Amino acid sequence: MAAIPTETEIKLVFRADGAEGIKRHFANATRRGRERNELTTYYDTDDLLLHRHGFSLRTRKSDGHVVQTLKQTPAGSALAFRRNEWEWNLQGDELLFPPVRQLLAASGVDGDVCRLKPRIVTKIRRQRFDVIRYGSEIEAAIDEGVVKAGDREEAVHEIELELKHGHAGPAYRIALELLAHYPLRLGIESKADRGYRLFTGRRPAARTSRGATVPKHASLKEAMAGTIEAALQGFVANLPAAQAGAPEGVHQAHVALRRVRSMLVFYSPCLEQPARERFENAIREFGVVLGAARDWDVFIDGTLCAAAKSDVPPNWIAALSEVAEIRRLAARLAVRQMLESKAPAELVLGLLAWIGEGPWTEKSIQISRLRAFDALPGFLDRLNDKVRRRGRHLSRLSAAELHPLRKSIKKLRYSAESTPELYPGKDVNRFVKACKKLQAVLGAINDAKVTVRLLTEIAPGDSACLAAAAGAVQRWNIDRQNGSMPALEKAWKTLKHTDLFWK
Repeated sequence: MAAIPTETEIKLVFRADGAEGIKRHFANATRRGRERNELTTYYDTDDLLLHRHGFSLRTRKSDGHVVQTLKQTPAGSALAFRRNEWEWNLQGDELLFPPVRQLLAASGVDGDVCRLKPRIVTKIRRQRFDVIRYGSEIEAAIDEGVVKAGDREEAVHEIELELKHGHAGPAYRIALELLAHYPLRLGIESKADRGYRLFTGRRPAARTSRGATVPKHASLKEAMAGTIEAALQGFVANLPAAQAGAPEGVHQAHVALRRVRSMLVFYSPCLEQPARERFENAIREFGVVLGAARDWDVFIDGTLCAAAKSDVPPNWIAALSEVAEIRRLAARLAVRQMLESKAPAELVLGLLAWIGEGPWTEKSIQISRLRAFDALPGFLDRLNDKVRRRGRHLSRLSAAELHPLRKSIKKLRYSAESTPELYPGKDVNRFVKACKKLQAVLGAINDAKVTVRLLTEIAPGDSACLAAAAGAVQRWNIDRQNGSMPALEKAWKTLKHTDLFWK
């Protein structure tokens, strides 16, 4: 079977007055195309069959030519920047149905493509620049215009960097150069996605953050790059929902970054230390802001709701919720400000450039030749030994002392989840399940510790206003934490006696 054509594209969003400065940045491009107008129409069925299965179908008119394009974001794709793409030249305005039907059927999508109708229209003024950098050919396109769906519309001000030939590393470097000079943001949504959002009127939805599995015969470099890229995908996919203040979007973005950091720790024996530490520091800063918002979401939507089902009077719960909601709104504002800055783009593109072209280790040539299967047992041993050390004398540890164990368990679990193609799946799943059980118990204990801190913030010890309400919730919280201790001992013993699948 012929290889599927793949599009690698980086999208950055600029302010309405930023186009001219960006155009000047490409003054030394090998070729500068003239500006042209493009009219693009996206098609779908009444029940949005294509969109639901990760496809988009469009026709684009420009300079008298009409091109039909089908795009697909594959399930488990390393990054949303990469899509499968097929194109056909059209003689008129009529869609070419047979190849679309064939490609959809090959992907298991069953539906009548003859029911497709125009749903979204974009009108774009585009200028292209061809750039050659270190053997790679990159097309930079500056787009200004509008995307319309029904009676709704949004302005478009974005630059797309599309890899035409060669490695993606130079494209990421060009994007980072632009970020250093202009106030840009990562463009998360394609024009089609923006149009569908306008068409349906729905707010951005959170997406479950998942890791990637290491292919059986992968090199160590391929294993590291694949798992980090997959974790970054979870972060990027949840940016719109997190920006909108959706609690689950914030949570999944936070989880995805924890996965990224876990992979950096997992592969740290072969990574260049100064750069790795800088990336970890940047992730830690995101974690502080996202974690604060997540703490207030859990406190209001989880802890106080659970306390309300006990004997804590409803009016006391309501009084605490009212004060806590003010703190939550402030935390959500901090999340939105951070995610609307250039910081997410710098982190994502910086990491991709680093792992894509390095040097990510001082011995990159030798390391890149190692098989993941040969190196990962030692990496897993290192994480497992740290868990065992931190869990020693478990019954004597306070909630604060248990927190480092919880962090180590997460890193061990996320690392183990990437290996079921390298080791017997049942053995890996059994070990991961034991990690999850212990992590869940430690999470409940941590929630109780956070509850104490947040109660102190909204009802300080020298304040009588909410003293009774805070005291009642605190008593309930102590009982909750004490009730978790037997489960902690049991979960710890289960993990200690679970076979190490990599041995």
